[in-house]
Amino acid sequence: MRVTVFGASGRTGRLVVERALARGHDVTAVTRAPATVAGGAGRRHPGRLEILRGDVGDLASVREAVRDRDVVLSLVAPPLARHVLRSTSLYSEAGRNLVRAMRTAASGRLITVSSAGVVDGDPSHPPLYRLVLKPLLFDRALYRDMRIMEKEVEDSRLEWIVVRASGLTNRPPTGKYRVGLGRLPQGGSRVSRADLADFLIAQFDGTTYVGEHPTVAY
Repeated sequence: MRVTVFGASGRTGRLVVERALARGHDVTAVTRAPATVAGGAGRRHPGRLEILRGDVGDLASVREAVRDRDVVLSLVAPPLARHVLRSTSLYSEAGRNLVRAMRTAASGRLITVSSAGVVDGDPSHPPLYRLVLKPLLFDRALYRDMRIMEKEVEDSRLEWIVVRASGLTNRPPTGKYRVGLGRLPQGGSRVSRADLADFLIAQFDGTTYVGEHPTVAY
């Protein structure tokens, strides 16, 4: 499949690019830091990795990147300090531009990554997170903007999947993650970036979660 990945230079993005190439997909990696993607992945899979310097906030570059794609995946995220301490419009801007670009391009499925934290009152969240960190820190900017992005995607009339990630770790893949619909699977709160990457790649052609909000955790 022909796949475009926004946020390809992030920790999860690099895993998705490498694993998607290994499984035979042709990947266009969109990033503001091409050197972080271009190394090993390009050498191991010559001719199947295209790297575009681009910004999801620039509609023209988004249109170029999504044209004639089977799948468009957004993994964009600001630095953690900016998540918490400042307002952000990165997610909502990404949602708007991706939807606008894909409506006018011959492109297929849109997959965006959000957070399990956008759901209020989920009992699987640890108490400290649910009662203190979420309302005092993350809800002020990060989750508010993610909810706007989700609404843009939901109302788009595109074929879409909004994947909600739980707390991300850098551990190796286990293949034993669970998936909840709309909220965390019972008792789950963490998942490795490697397992999340594998789940995302499975959604390139999977039909189970189209039009849904699968939430991934152990």
